[in-house]
Amino acid sequence: KHAMVVALGDVEVVQGDYIVLADRIIYDQNTGEVFANGNVSVRQPTGDVYFAQNVRLRVDLKQGIVNNFRARLSDNSLFAAREGRKV
Repeated sequence: KHAMVVALGDVEVVQGDYIVLADRIIYDQNTGEVFANGNVSVRQPTGDVYFAQNVRLRVDLKQGIVNNFRARLSDNSLFAAREGRKV
């Protein structure tokens, strides 16, 4: 079985203290992966916020790959990279 949940338009996903906002989010129930596309932001419990156009995360939102990565950390530091990995 392949079970996918698709949400479109100003989507917000909350998992514990993690919040993901995006234009579109696809959740693959079989693999436990979340694919977020378009104006993605991920708020961490630390207050750090990651921004991207495309993100692939595990369902717990603690591991993943981010393309066109930008971040504003809780101490107001800024950085950017072509790709970021959260492990």
